[in-house]
Amino acid sequence: MKVLSFSILFFISSSILATPHQLRGKFSFKGSIKKTSSSVVEPVYAFTSSGRSRLGQLKSDGYTCKAVPRQSYRCKKFDKSFSPRPSSLERIKEELSWETLEFIGEQGRPYIDNEGEVITFYKVDGKVKFMGEVFEQYDYWVIDYGDHQVHKLILRGSDRHEFIVNSEESLSRVKTFSNQEKKRFFRFIYQGEFSLF
Repeated sequence: MKVLSFSILFFISSSILATPHQLRGKFSFKGSIKKTSSSVVEPVYAFTSSGRSRLGQLKSDGYTCKAVPRQSYRCKKFDKSFSPRPSSLERIKEELSWETLEFIGEQGRPYIDNEGEVITFYKVDGKVKFMGEVFEQYDYWVIDYGDHQVHKLILRGSDRHEFIVNSEESLSRVKTFSNQEKKRFFRFIYQGEFSLF
């Protein structure tokens, strides 16, 4: 009986924790950014001896290589030690400095659109203004990793815009960009700190 009661309480508390934060007001960039992910992709043409040698080297260096048509491979590696060009970081900060996210009026009550084992997908009806575009609805995801949860807010319009919801007063704007160096393509994901005005 005690085990059953504990299970019920745990389920109830988990459901409460999964509830989206109530967001109000106007958020703006506070000047701080951090890198959360970086990866590199290198195409390899394995029909030459030098290509096969390069493929072997990349695999030994921890790259995951997937075969694609015409004896080619797409080799990818995630490594936070990769760094973008300084000019790219300055451009990201400049773009973020012009961005504001404003919740206009009362927001609707979140309702579950879909529910999986790890992610609960909510939708929220309510006006949100971002980069001059007004959204009548937005997505809100709660991702449960067991020891912690991640809340995401997603705006879908002419483009897709994503924020990590840290609290009712703090958001992190997710920005993705790429650099190319010869045959290698680097992809970086950064988060910019947003807080209430």
